[in-house]
Amino acid sequence: MFFQYRIDNFGNKEAKDVKVNCKTWDRNDNLEVSVIDDVGNVASNSYYLGEVVTNNVAVDEEGAIACYIESCDNCKILMEEIPKLRDFYRN
Repeated sequence: MFFQYRIDNFGNKEAKDVKVNCKTWDRNDNLEVSVIDDVGNVASNSYYLGEVVTNNVAVDEEGAIACYIESCDNCKILMEEIPKLRDFYRN
């Protein structure tokens, strides 16, 4: 499985020690794979394009895929402000 994601830093400060979590769920909403990508720093007012590869998921299987910011220093994660998103991804 090949994940591609984009991080946007809208702030005027560099986001430090950024980590991205990419997850897959099967058609029954059971978590299949969770992969952490250690991005590092993302400059202020910029974006970062990342990718993660894992061999643990069958290509023909139905389900859902999502990548999100797991953690970072000196930044605000917007997903944390939306309870339904935060609760879904953190579980």
